[in-house]
Amino acid sequence: MNKIIHSTAELFLSFKFKKTRKTHNLFSKFISSSKSVLLLAGEPALMDNALSEIIEYFVVRKKELTIIIPSTGYSRFSNIKSVQFINYNPIDINFCGFPKADFLTNLIDKKFDITIDLSIGNNLFNNYLIRFSHSDFSIGFEKHNSDKYYNFQVKPEIISENSYKNLLNSIRMF
Repeated sequence: MNKIIHSTAELFLSFKFKKTRKTHNLFSKFISSSKSVLLLAGEPALMDNALSEIIEYFVVRKKELTIIIPSTGYSRFSNIKSVQFINYNPIDINFCGFPKADFLTNLIDKKFDITIDLSIGNNLFNNYLIRFSHSDFSIGFEKHNSDKYYNFQVKPEIISENSYKNLLNSIRMF
């Protein structure tokens, strides 16, 4: 039953949000030329150090950084004043795994140049947010159907800490 809901939810996403990304931007400079970044944190307990390094990378480059993070991990990073955090709880997720409409009001008037999904496994909540953000560029890890969501993908490693390091090193190239 779970697989049916998941498959139906992915099908819904592909019809609700058509790909409308701009193609005229220079892919080789998409990080350096960006102004605002939306970071979708996975499970913070799995990536404490990596998330801190990724945040530092964008803060040092003076990017407008917004991070959507589970409330369980928010307290570890809430002292960073130059970053806007939007935390969520299980009650913000509907039965399909998508964000509820009340939660989406936090993002309606925002425009992001880049969206980065830090979840290594399939995550319908983040997939929905990638499409909802209408970013020109989206970055994430290779996984089932990830080509529907990301312009740039990084192959995950068995050790998740290495996956995040590879992602950060890939971002540094641009």
